[in-house]
Amino acid sequence: MKYSSPYISIIVPAYNAEKSLKKSIESIVEQEYKSYEIIIVNDGSKDGTKEVCQELVDLYPTIRIIDSENRGVSSARNLGLEAANGDWIGFLDSDDCMLPRSLEVLADQTRQTDIKWIIGNFISQNEKSGEKILNRQYFNEKVHTGTLNELPVFCASRNFHCVWGKLYAKSVIKTHQIRFDESRKYGEDLLFNLKYISYVDRFVLLSCLCFAEMSIYFRFGEFRANSRSIYVLFLGKVMPNFCMTLMHACIFIINLFIITVQS
Repeated sequence: MKYSSPYISIIVPAYNAEKSLKKSIESIVEQEYKSYEIIIVNDGSKDGTKEVCQELVDLYPTIRIIDSENRGVSSARNLGLEAANGDWIGFLDSDDCMLPRSLEVLADQTRQTDIKWIIGNFISQNEKSGEKILNRQYFNEKVHTGTLNELPVFCASRNFHCVWGKLYAKSVIKTHQIRFDESRKYGEDLLFNLKYISYVDRFVLLSCLCFAEMSIYFRFGEFRANSRSIYVLFLGKVMPNFCMTLMHACIFIINLFIITVQS
Protein backbone atom coordinates (compact mmCIF):
# COMPACT_ATOMS: atom_id res chain seq x y z
CA MET A 1 0.00 0.00 0.00
CA LYS A 2 1.48 3.37 -1.05
CA TYR A 3 0.74 6.78 0.45
CA SER A 4 1.74 10.12 -1.01
CA SER A 5 1.02 11.94 2.23
CA PRO A 6 1.30 12.71 5.03
CA TYR A 7 5.05 12.26 5.16
CA ILE A 8 6.22 11.30 8.66
CA SER A 9 9.65 11.78 10.20
CA ILE A 10 10.36 9.26 12.97
CA ILE A 11 13.19 10.35 15.27
CA VAL A 12 15.07 7.62 17.15
CA PRO A 13 17.75 8.72 19.67
CA ALA A 14 20.24 5.94 20.33
CA TYR A 15 22.87 5.63 23.02
CA ASN A 16 24.66 2.31 23.56
CA ALA A 17 21.74 0.59 21.87
CA GLU A 18 23.52 -2.11 19.86
CA LYS A 19 21.37 -4.89 21.38
CA SER A 20 17.94 -3.30 20.89
CA LEU A 21 18.16 -0.80 18.01
CA LYS A 22 17.65 -3.22 15.14
CA LYS A 23 14.46 -4.65 16.64
CA SER A 24 13.07 -1.14 17.20
CA ILE A 25 13.84 -0.02 13.64
CA GLU A 26 12.39 -3.19 12.17
CA SER A 27 9.13 -2.48 13.99
CA ILE A 28 8.95 0.67 11.80
CA VAL A 29 10.04 -0.75 8.44
CA GLU A 30 7.59 -3.64 8.81
CA GLN A 31 4.67 -1.18 8.93
CA GLU A 32 2.27 -1.25 5.97
CA TYR A 33 2.38 2.53 5.83
CA LYS A 34 5.46 3.56 3.83
CA SER A 35 5.40 7.36 3.61
CA TYR A 36 8.06 8.05 6.22
CA GLU A 37 11.72 8.65 6.96
CA ILE A 38 13.67 7.36 9.97
CA ILE A 39 16.27 9.60 11.58
CA ILE A 40 18.55 7.76 13.99
CA VAL A 41 20.63 10.08 16.16
CA ASN A 42 23.65 8.23 17.51
CA ASP A 43 24.28 10.11 20.74
CA GLY A 44 27.99 9.39 21.18
CA SER A 45 27.53 5.65 21.76
CA LYS A 46 30.54 3.74 23.07
CA ASP A 47 29.42 0.28 22.03
CA GLY A 48 28.61 -1.07 18.56
CA THR A 49 25.61 1.21 17.93
CA LYS A 50 27.35 3.05 15.09
CA GLU A 51 28.03 -0.22 13.27
CA VAL A 52 24.40 -1.32 13.74
CA CYS A 53 23.30 2.05 12.32
CA GLN A 54 25.43 1.52 9.22
CA GLU A 55 24.03 -1.97 8.79
CA LEU A 56 20.49 -0.59 8.96
CA VAL A 57 21.24 2.19 6.45
CA ASP A 58 22.58 -0.40 4.01
CA LEU A 59 19.37 -2.40 4.37
CA TYR A 60 16.77 0.38 4.38
CA PRO A 61 17.04 3.53 2.20
CA THR A 62 14.48 5.40 4.32
CA ILE A 63 17.01 5.71 7.18
CA ARG A 64 19.32 8.65 7.84
CA ILE A 65 21.99 8.72 10.53
CA ILE A 66 23.18 11.71 12.56
CA ASP A 67 26.32 11.16 14.62
CA SER A 68 26.70 13.39 17.66
CA GLU A 69 28.82 13.63 20.77
CA ASN A 70 27.06 12.39 23.88
CA ARG A 71 24.76 15.22 25.01
CA GLY A 72 21.67 13.32 26.13
CA VAL A 73 18.31 12.28 24.72
CA SER A 74 16.89 15.84 24.57
CA SER A 75 19.80 17.07 22.46
CA ALA A 76 19.52 14.01 20.21
CA ARG A 77 15.81 14.61 19.62
CA ASN A 78 16.42 18.30 18.93
CA LEU A 79 19.00 17.37 16.30
CA GLY A 80 16.41 15.08 14.77
CA LEU A 81 13.83 17.87 14.73
CA GLU A 82 16.25 20.16 12.90
CA ALA A 83 16.85 17.50 10.24
CA ALA A 84 13.26 16.29 9.82
CA ASN A 85 11.62 16.67 6.40
CA GLY A 86 8.23 15.27 7.36
CA ASP A 87 4.91 17.05 7.71
CA TRP A 88 4.45 15.12 10.94
CA ILE A 89 6.92 14.07 13.62
CA GLY A 90 6.98 10.84 15.58
CA PHE A 91 9.41 9.62 18.24
CA LEU A 92 10.61 6.14 19.11
CA ASP A 93 13.14 5.16 21.77
CA SER A 94 15.84 2.73 20.68
CA ASP A 95 14.64 0.01 23.06
CA ASP A 96 10.90 0.25 22.29
CA CYS A 97 8.70 -0.89 19.40
CA MET A 98 5.83 0.26 17.24
CA LEU A 99 2.94 -2.19 17.05
CA PRO A 100 1.65 -3.43 13.66
CA ARG A 101 -0.38 -0.88 11.65
CA SER A 102 0.46 1.91 14.13
CA LEU A 103 1.63 4.37 11.47
CA GLU A 104 -1.39 3.68 9.30
CA VAL A 105 -3.79 4.28 12.19
CA LEU A 106 -2.03 7.46 13.32
CA ALA A 107 -1.57 8.85 9.80
CA ASP A 108 -5.23 8.31 8.96
CA GLN A 109 -6.21 10.70 11.76
CA THR A 110 -4.11 13.54 10.30
CA ARG A 111 -6.63 13.88 7.48
CA GLN A 112 -9.23 15.32 9.84
CA THR A 113 -9.65 19.09 9.62
CA ASP A 114 -7.32 21.20 11.77
CA ILE A 115 -6.01 18.27 13.79
CA LYS A 116 -2.54 19.07 15.16
CA TRP A 117 -1.83 16.18 17.54
CA ILE A 118 -2.64 12.47 17.39
CA ILE A 119 -2.19 10.49 20.61
CA GLY A 120 -2.14 6.69 20.47
CA ASN A 121 -2.32 4.28 23.36
CA PHE A 122 0.46 1.97 24.57
CA ILE A 123 1.32 -1.08 26.61
CA SER A 124 4.25 -1.58 28.96
CA GLN A 125 5.89 -4.98 28.61
CA ASN A 126 8.37 -6.52 31.00
CA GLU A 127 11.23 -7.94 28.93
CA LYS A 128 12.05 -10.62 31.50
CA SER A 129 8.61 -11.95 32.42
CA GLY A 130 6.66 -10.95 29.31
CA GLU A 131 3.96 -9.41 31.52
CA LYS A 132 2.00 -6.62 29.85
CA ILE A 133 0.18 -3.65 31.34
CA LEU A 134 -2.29 -1.64 29.26
CA ASN A 135 -2.19 2.13 29.72
CA ARG A 136 -5.50 3.66 30.79
CA GLN A 137 -6.49 6.61 28.63
CA TYR A 138 -8.04 9.44 30.62
CA PHE A 139 -10.25 10.73 27.81
CA ASN A 140 -12.75 9.16 25.42
CA GLU A 141 -11.58 8.30 21.91
CA LYS A 142 -12.65 11.32 19.86
CA VAL A 143 -11.56 14.74 18.63
CA HIS A 144 -10.88 17.02 21.57
CA THR A 145 -10.61 20.78 21.81
CA GLY A 146 -7.57 21.72 23.84
CA THR A 147 -8.77 23.67 26.87
CA LEU A 148 -7.02 24.67 30.07
CA ASN A 149 -9.36 22.63 32.26
CA GLU A 150 -8.00 19.50 30.57
CA LEU A 151 -4.40 20.18 31.57
CA PRO A 152 -4.61 18.80 35.15
CA VAL A 153 -6.09 15.56 33.83
CA PHE A 154 -3.46 15.41 31.12
CA CYS A 155 -0.67 15.81 33.63
CA ALA A 156 -2.09 12.93 35.67
CA SER A 157 -1.95 10.67 32.61
CA ARG A 158 1.29 8.77 32.05
CA ASN A 159 0.70 9.05 28.30
CA PHE A 160 1.21 12.81 28.60
CA HIS A 161 4.62 12.24 30.18
CA CYS A 162 6.08 10.65 27.04
CA VAL A 163 6.43 11.65 23.38
CA TRP A 164 6.37 8.22 21.77
CA GLY A 165 3.19 6.74 20.30
CA LYS A 166 2.08 10.14 18.99
CA LEU A 167 2.27 12.34 15.91
CA TYR A 168 3.14 16.04 16.18
CA ALA A 169 2.50 18.59 13.44
CA LYS A 170 5.84 19.91 12.27
CA SER A 171 4.19 23.24 11.41
CA VAL A 172 3.40 23.80 15.11
CA ILE A 173 6.90 22.81 16.22
CA LYS A 174 8.55 25.00 13.59
CA THR A 175 6.33 28.06 14.02
CA HIS A 176 6.71 28.17 17.78
CA GLN A 177 10.27 26.79 17.95
CA ILE A 178 9.32 24.05 20.39
CA ARG A 179 12.33 22.05 21.55
CA PHE A 180 13.28 19.64 24.32
CA ASP A 181 14.88 21.24 27.36
CA GLU A 182 18.46 19.96 27.25
CA SER A 183 19.08 21.00 30.87
CA ARG A 184 16.55 18.39 32.09
CA LYS A 185 17.56 14.77 32.59
CA TYR A 186 14.11 13.58 33.65
CA GLY A 187 10.61 14.69 32.69
CA GLU A 188 11.72 16.45 29.49
CA ASP A 189 8.86 14.80 27.57
CA LEU A 190 6.27 16.32 29.91
CA LEU A 191 7.68 19.82 29.43
CA PHE A 192 7.76 19.35 25.65
CA ASN A 193 4.12 18.22 25.63
CA LEU A 194 3.04 21.15 27.81
CA LYS A 195 4.63 23.60 25.40
CA TYR A 196 3.14 21.81 22.44
CA ILE A 197 -0.46 21.57 23.69
CA SER A 198 -0.49 25.28 24.49
CA TYR A 199 -0.50 25.89 20.70
CA VAL A 200 -2.97 23.13 19.77
CA ASP A 201 -6.71 23.72 19.34
CA ARG A 202 -7.79 20.27 18.19
CA PHE A 203 -6.27 16.85 18.87
CA VAL A 204 -7.29 13.21 18.58
CA LEU A 205 -6.90 10.68 21.37
CA LEU A 206 -7.08 6.99 20.42
CA SER A 207 -7.70 3.87 22.47
CA CYS A 208 -5.98 1.84 19.74
CA LEU A 209 -2.63 0.38 20.80
CA CYS A 210 0.21 1.92 18.79
CA PHE A 211 3.28 1.44 20.93
CA ALA A 212 5.02 -1.09 23.16
CA GLU A 213 7.28 0.24 25.90
CA MET A 214 9.83 -2.48 26.57
CA SER A 215 11.08 -2.17 30.12
CA ILE A 216 12.64 -4.30 32.81
CA TYR A 217 11.40 -2.05 35.62
CA PHE A 218 7.89 -0.82 34.94
CA ARG A 219 6.64 -1.61 38.44
CA PHE A 220 8.13 0.25 41.35
CA GLY A 221 8.02 -2.84 43.56
CA GLU A 222 10.11 -4.80 41.09
CA PHE A 223 12.33 -1.79 40.51
CA ARG A 224 12.99 -1.59 44.23
CA ALA A 225 13.55 -5.29 44.76
CA ASN A 226 15.89 -5.71 41.82
CA SER A 227 18.80 -3.78 43.19
CA ARG A 228 19.47 -1.63 46.20
CA SER A 229 21.87 0.49 44.14
CA ILE A 230 19.10 1.24 41.66
CA TYR A 231 16.79 2.16 44.53
CA VAL A 232 19.41 4.55 45.93
CA LEU A 233 19.85 6.04 42.46
CA PHE A 234 16.09 6.55 42.20
CA LEU A 235 15.79 8.36 45.52
CA GLY A 236 19.05 10.28 45.26
CA LYS A 237 19.02 11.39 41.64
CA VAL A 238 15.93 10.51 39.61
CA MET A 239 13.28 11.64 42.08
CA PRO A 240 14.80 15.07 42.89
CA ASN A 241 15.32 15.84 39.19
CA PHE A 242 11.81 14.75 38.27
CA CYS A 243 10.29 16.78 41.14
CA MET A 244 12.12 19.82 39.81
CA THR A 245 10.64 19.18 36.38
CA LEU A 246 7.15 18.87 37.87
CA MET A 247 7.65 22.22 39.61
CA HIS A 248 8.54 23.81 36.28
CA ALA A 249 5.47 22.17 34.74
CA CYS A 250 3.23 23.64 37.46
CA ILE A 251 4.74 27.09 36.93
CA PHE A 252 4.13 26.75 33.18
CA ILE A 253 0.46 25.83 33.73
CA ILE A 254 -0.08 28.70 36.19
CA ASN A 255 1.45 31.21 33.77
CA LEU A 256 -0.72 29.81 31.00
CA PHE A 257 -3.84 30.35 33.12
CA ILE A 258 -2.76 33.92 33.92
CA ILE A 259 -2.14 34.76 30.26
CA THR A 260 -5.53 33.27 29.27
CA VAL A 261 -7.42 35.19 31.97
CA GLN A 262 -5.69 38.46 31.09
CA SER A 263 -6.48 38.06 27.41
